[in-house]
Amino acid sequence: MHSQGESKHSRKTWFAFITLALFTVSSVSVIAYFVNLHRARGAKEAYAWHSLNVGELIRLSRNKDVDLRLKAVCELRHRKSRDATTALIERAMEDGAEVVRIMALQALVGRRDEGVDEVMLAALRRGGIEAKLASIHLSKSRNESTWHKLVQVYLSGASPTAEGYALRLLANPNESSIRPICLALGVGVPFKEDASPQLREKQRKLLEFINSVPHPALIPLLKEKDMCIVAGALQLLIKFPCKEASKELLRLARSRHKVIRTLAISALSLAPSREVAGELKRMAKSGRDDFVRACATVALSQLGDVEFESVSNLLNSPDPETRTMALKAIENMNLPCDVLMPLLRKAMEDEDMDVRLRASVQLLRCGDKGLKLYIGALNKAHGDEKASMLLALRGIKRRDVLKVLVENLQSQEPQVRWAAQVAVASFGVDALPLLKGLLKHQDEKMRIGALNALMQIGGEEAVEAIAETAMKDSCTEVKISAIEALATLPTKKSLSTLRKLLHSDDDEVAQRAAIALGRLGREGFDALKEALNSKRTSVQAIAARALAFYGDLEAVRILRKIASTSSDEYLRLVSLQALARGGDEWASWTLIRMLSTNDEKQRMKVRAAILGLRERMLMPLVASLRDDDATIRAEAVTLLGLMRAESARDEISKLLNDSNPAVRQAAKSALQMIDTPRMHQP
Repeated sequence: MHSQGESKHSRKTWFAFITLALFTVSSVSVIAYFVNLHRARGAKEAYAWHSLNVGELIRLSRNKDVDLRLKAVCELRHRKSRDATTALIERAMEDGAEVVRIMALQALVGRRDEGVDEVMLAALRRGGIEAKLASIHLSKSRNESTWHKLVQVYLSGASPTAEGYALRLLANPNESSIRPICLALGVGVPFKEDASPQLREKQRKLLEFINSVPHPALIPLLKEKDMCIVAGALQLLIKFPCKEASKELLRLARSRHKVIRTLAISALSLAPSREVAGELKRMAKSGRDDFVRACATVALSQLGDVEFESVSNLLNSPDPETRTMALKAIENMNLPCDVLMPLLRKAMEDEDMDVRLRASVQLLRCGDKGLKLYIGALNKAHGDEKASMLLALRGIKRRDVLKVLVENLQSQEPQVRWAAQVAVASFGVDALPLLKGLLKHQDEKMRIGALNALMQIGGEEAVEAIAETAMKDSCTEVKISAIEALATLPTKKSLSTLRKLLHSDDDEVAQRAAIALGRLGREGFDALKEALNSKRTSVQAIAARALAFYGDLEAVRILRKIASTSSDEYLRLVSLQALARGGDEWASWTLIRMLSTNDEKQRMKVRAAILGLRERMLMPLVASLRDDDATIRAEAVTLLGLMRAESARDEISKLLNDSNPAVRQAAKSALQMIDTPRMHQP
């Protein structure tokens, strides 16, 4: 009986096993069938898109459905015909969906077409990913007219975002861009009365940003008939000296045009070649004026071919630039201190700051006597002069020097405080005890100065002191300075301190801590993700905003939830703003719909949130000019006016005939706002 029971049980087990096996095989077969079917459909769909001709793709690229437009643009990427390029240009310029514009711009990068360059210039003004793609394309442009337009984008100042990108592109000139850049630098230089202060400032900034120049393309520009181009080229040769330009510079140094002559001889003094030494000697003796003689003397001093008497005579010139150049020549001569000190003592009393600074640098080469005279002059100086003198003390590790530097950490002048911080940091660990003591100083500026110096020194002891200040200091400004310092010092102590500060009751402190955590890398991101599970919605929002800023998808989900469900209007707004800044179209349109509220205070907050996004909201606002709601149209046109959105001028002009009087008035005001900055442009 027992044997029969076991046999039955065995048969049942085998039957169940076989049934399960058959079921598994059947299920796998069914799943495989549907997977293959899905793949076949996908392949068929891909084949279907691939088989469409350019005309059909262009028609689909204008469809109301965003997905269809996106797929059409994706396929047009692989088509190189003129019609395909034109369709991509159209989508990149006009499409209301950012994702479609980005895909179109991606497809256009590298295509050599003047129309493509125009699209990229427009994309610069919108900022974000679009501007980054545009800058990649434009950096490789070999079209000189495009570089002329980029220069105008920078000089016009119509869009801060575009201006910033243009400046970075112009910072590395190539053979195609060097001429437009020289023209930009030289406009108004030969004729000083023709240039406005705004233009002068932009020229100064551009010259400062340029990192290098293609000398083979630059030197021929010295022969141009346009004196503005020549003036720009000369300024670049002063910043990037080149011996190969000596002959052309010598020719221009004889120019009847004073500004050109001055720039040319200045450039020549920095990098003279031996082949022009004879002419330089003649100019040093019988040049047109003292400055020309001084520059020729400096050039000769570099060649080791100058007499002391001729240099010392130039120190008595009434022209301060000549006296400065004479000191430069003396510096090249390496005179002994007993000869040098009387000259420098007199120069330190000069009425001109540049003369004093040039002399002060040489005082530091003259031992204790020179340093004593230097510190005495430093205590009398102020502003940029004092900052320059403080920076020159870097690396001189003496107690009397450190004392002077610390005294200037609480200066009322920002540039002086910064220079003192940098110079103190050059003392390294030797300055730590003093700086840690200064963190208890009653003056907030002194504590901030000490923090910045500690940040530059770094190390475990410095981090401990900064972290303690971040946690315990009573001043928000000091705490924020400490947080920013910790963000540059990726240690376990920095991480743990910023984690705690993320939960601070002070929103500004918590937000700065969140951004700082993101800068610490993976461990910082992990801390922010943990904070997404906080019981405090405000902490969730702060962490999510920081993560969204760095492109985290989970943070986007959290922000959407807060923006959709939170009863706190402030949290809703900051969440929507963070999402929109990351390119979330739902957030952009939600912000625009919020403009229709009847609550004026709330509407003002929404306006502020949109204006904070600047070019990121440009396309949605332009699209909203056609909205059925008159309130939305009026708000959108007002915001475009406040943004000085020159690119939206035509669309705004159409609203001058709007059926709603409030919209018509808003359009009129917007156009006036757009025109206002033009009155102040050079």
